[in-house]
Amino acid sequence: AQDYARAIYYGKFAVQFYPDSFDAHFCLGDAYLGVGEFKKALDVFKKSEELARTKEELLVAYNRLGLVYEKLKDLDTALYYYQRSLGIAKELGNKRDEAVALNNIAVIYEKKGDLKKALEYYEESLRKSLDEKEKAPTLNNIALLYSKEGQYDKAIEYLKRAIEIDRMYGDYHEEGIHLLNLGRVYTEKGDYKEAAFYLDEGLKRVIKVGDKYWEAVAYEYYGDLYSKQKNYSLARDYYKRAQKLFAEIGANADASRIAQLLQELEKRK
Repeated sequence: AQDYARAIYYGKFAVQFYPDSFDAHFCLGDAYLGVGEFKKALDVFKKSEELARTKEELLVAYNRLGLVYEKLKDLDTALYYYQRSLGIAKELGNKRDEAVALNNIAVIYEKKGDLKKALEYYEESLRKSLDEKEKAPTLNNIALLYSKEGQYDKAIEYLKRAIEIDRMYGDYHEEGIHLLNLGRVYTEKGDYKEAAFYLDEGLKRVIKVGDKYWEAVAYEYYGDLYSKQKNYSLARDYYKRAQKLFAEIGANADASRIAQLLQELEKRK
């Protein structure tokens, strides 16, 4: 139900009463992940890895560890865990998790700057996806790759397909994230009215589900929007809000990145 605060509350009780339970630790880790508490999530998922008794449990533990390391900007460690997850998925003949792992590996290659290899993995992930709902994150990621290449109309097309799937399956949280990314693409394209509309819609959703990490990202995106419009005062205010929230949840690499954006903003002023 995306009520992460209550999930954390009950997850702590589950871990307390069942300290040797993989499920208890995994669910608590997922709840921390949902609100952007990455360091806490990492500790809990490491414990899940220790408690895993089956290959299926190891597969999902590796997936989450990869995701947390990705959020913490440790890309090599993230790739290591995603590849281990892919290996087990292939061994088990699990097409769904194979598609998920392929998508995650593509994200890492994209962040490393190898866009060609990233697109190959994204396309393979789409081919392997048996469930329409699972295609939305991959469509989102392909859109962001096209945006990096300046192909904004193509990026918008892919993001709108992802949002359509989110709405079809009632995934309010993912819809919020994809709306924010759509707003960011419109900013890059120079269509500031559309950008503001989609950023507003996305921010409402991530705040409602309590996702602090994506709330901070939204403030960063607003900072980008106002910076492009040369409204440096508002840009600075939003960057500072993003920096503060990133620091509060332990996303220190993101907080440092925002500090650099603030320095660049002062130079432009």
